Amino acid sequence: MREFWQARSKPLYLWHNFPPRRYANLVRHVRNWRAFLAWKWRKGAEAETFEVELRNGFRITLTRANRVEFKVVFLREDYTWPLNRKHLGPGDILDLGANIGFFTIFAAQVFPGRRIITVEPFPRNVRTLTASIEANHIPNCTIVEAAVSGTSGRVVFGCASQDENPTGARIDQGHAADGKDFFECRCVSLDDLFREQSVESAALVKMDIEGAEYDCLYAASDAALKKIRHLVMETEDLDTERRNTAALSAFLRTKGFKVIEVTPQTLHACRMH
Repeated sequence: MREFWQARSKPLYLWHNFPPRRYANLVRHVRNWRAFLAWKWRKGAEAETFEVELRNGFRITLTRANRVEFKVVFLREDYTWPLNRKHLGPGDILDLGANIGFFTIFAAQVFPGRRIITVEPFPRNVRTLTASIEANHIPNCTIVEAAVSGTSGRVVFGCASQDENPTGARIDQGHAADGKDFFECRCVSLDDLFREQSVESAALVKMDIEGAEYDCLYAASDAALKKIRHLVMETEDLDTERRNTAALSAFLRTKGFKVIEVTPQTLHACRMH
């Protein structure tokens, strides 16, 4: 309810979260949707898994732990609605902060034939998404084991050690926080990523990088930003100056994007010029 009152467009928020819309997306994307609902509503057996079969034959193994991520990507379509998919335009699709690859698989299903660049820093997640991409024989997909940030180099990440597939791994300046696992990994700026992967045009960039979106976008060159046609991201309000959703929206507008706030922490930006 709090999100509803914070949303800039109440009708847009309500339609985005309208239950019949989610169930319609379930039927549209998932071949064995009846079995999925039976598994979802079954009590107990928290460790039980379920294999989702998508309409194009791709398969995803769900657990109780990653079911929410599946809902976000496939049922609510947080990263593609309200995009006009038929007019996405030419270019690659980038999944920045891929976690275990649900959006990568979604993009391969909805936008077949596109080159997909998948970026994820957490080693356990990289192993899972690599296995999933190989099992589904997804072509034209490049996996980059790195974090995306404002500069390239090395960075320390922290995440909750008990997470099965961490969704909240983030750049961490401390090294002794309780209940955290720490690991060092490569980080790459948006400009360097585009150069290394020879990205000439990015039709869609999905970004879920746990607060690093501000450093990443503010540090990006105009040349890199002009390559992006559609940008969708989860945001966090980290301060009242530049690292918040309102400031980032204003910045993107100065760079030629039209910005739509679907939920208080989900921004869609479409290049206007």
